[in-house]
Formats: sequence, C-alpha cells, structure tokens
Amino acid sequence: MPLRRLSTEPRAVADAYFTEWVVGGARRLEAFDHRLAEDGGPADRLDGTPESLVPVFTWVVEHLTFVTEELVDDGDLPPWCVAGPVADPRGELDPASARLADGLARYFGEVAVRHVPGARWVVGDEPRHRKTYVDQHWPVVAAHLLAVNPLLARGLAIKLARQPVSERRYTWLRDNLDDYRQIAARGPEPDEPAWTVDAVDAEGVPGERWRWEVGLDDDLADDDDDGTASLTATLALLPGVTGVEEEDRGAWLVAGDVDRAVVEAAVRGWVAAHR
Repeated sequence: MPLRRLSTEPRAVADAYFTEWVVGGARRLEAFDHRLAEDGGPADRLDGTPESLVPVFTWVVEHLTFVTEELVDDGDLPPWCVAGPVADPRGELDPASARLADGLARYFGEVAVRHVPGARWVVGDEPRHRKTYVDQHWPVVAAHLLAVNPLLARGLAIKLARQPVSERRYTWLRDNLDDYRQIAARGPEPDEPAWTVDAVDAEGVPGERWRWEVGLDDDLADDDDDGTASLTATLALLPGVTGVEEEDRGAWLVAGDVDRAVVEAAVRGWVAAHR
C-alpha cells in the first residue's frame, strides 16, 4: 500500500494525525508488544535501548508478508496506510504486516526520543519547502540538525524483507540511530541562507506546470517594507517564466522553462536589496 500523502492534506488534519500518533502511541505499542509475545518474538527485549532495535528489527523483517493484488482494509489498518489496488509488482504489506511495521516505527521513534540528545516529537514543517519536504506534516523526532520520520523503520524493514537473507543487514536501524545521536550532539552550524529554491514534484502539485518553489525565512518575509509583491513581480519578469503564485507568506511557486540558476540569481538580488 502506498503511504498516505499527509504532506498534501490541511495542517488541521496533520495536527489530528500527530495527536493520534503521540497520544495513541501507547495503545499501538502495547498491541505490538502482545503480537511479539504471542508469536514468539523478542518481546522481552522491548526495553527502549538502542541495542534492542537489532533483535526487534530482525524479527519484524523476517515476519513481513506481502499482497500483490489489493490491500483490503480489515478495520484496523495503521493511519498511514492507503487501502486499494497494489501498484508495486513486488507487492505491499498485508494488514497484519502493516501493523507490525507500524509498531516497529512507533518503537523506533520512542527509542530515538529517549536517546537522541534534545529530541522531541513535533509536526514536520518546513515553511520554505512545503512542496518539496517529504516529511511535511508527518510526526517527526526533532533535535539539533535533525528531523527523523519514524516511518523510516517501515521503509528499511520492507527493503530488507525483499533482499536475500544472506544480504540482510539487521543492524541497519540501530546504525541509523547511532548516526542520529552523533548528528544531534554536534555544535551549532553556520546559519543557512535566508532563502531557498527547490524543485517541485509536478505530479504532487496540480494546476500550472510548477517547476520551482522559492522560500523565504519568516523574519525576512516579515521585515519586507514594501510587501512581498515585489518578489512576485521580479520572478514574473524572468525570461521563460509562465506563472508565479504566492502560496502564502514566504513561499512562491514558479512555472515555465527557466533554469534554477536564473531563479536563484533573481532571489539573491531581491534579498540583497531588501535587507
């Protein structure tokens, strides 16, 4: 089953999903614990430590099964699942396996919150990258220089389950956590530029044939004396641009046959003139 496109849904829906994920997490984790205990899994290893991820991840990977025609909603699918026809010829997780993957993801998230320095649950939100940030609106574990969607564990489990047993790297999930812990422990990095230009997923953004998304930091958008309409006008005058739409404060979509370098030069000049 494909993942739900939560990034395209309203923020109010994302907030409700976040509440379910965090508040309802205890119930889902309890069900995950029971499943492991009933089926001979390493339930006794669910102690919240990074090392526990190895046996738990291994057991889940080895117990995933796939459907190849259609995923049928049995009434208890995880909220990130989309029931219906299966597009991937290799198949998608069946309902029981989807619940296993959900439990693994929630457990991974809780281990990360406990052991990544400064980590906390937040709703993924990148105002300058709303159309390009893959975890927009998803619950993420956030820390210094880091925002991790726990459904990463689901993706890794599926990838390993499709590999020959001899090639499976069962320490993969724990190794990722080790990397995150090191990243979060680093000192402050230099400030990022106050603007960005990113490619747009045209399939995911209907309407004009949008090609680029321009984003400004909130403070720059707020401090612009003559209004951000002047940036809209600047972008619209670029050769090859066929459309510009200001999505909201600090974010624009640009359509047309125009190179990223041209758009970046225009934004860089505009920012320099408005600081």
